[in-house]
Amino acid sequence: ACPSWRGDLAAYLVGGLDPQACAAVRCHLGTCPACQAEYEDLAIVVVCLALLTSAPPPRGQCLRP
Repeated sequence: ACPSWRGDLAAYLVGGLDPQACAAVRCHLGTCPACQAEYEDLAIVVVCLALLTSAPPPRGQCLRP
């Protein structure tokens, strides 16, 4: 991915950008295959993290740092 867009891609995925920045990211994604690939990879991570944080740990197990 383009180094200057990495942070914006992550923020875009989690809804952390204003409408103007969202439009800029969408426009860039339409023209940059490298950022499209990074976006798809990050999207999988965001979904997995959401699943992890929404489910309690199995009964009888604790989370360790």
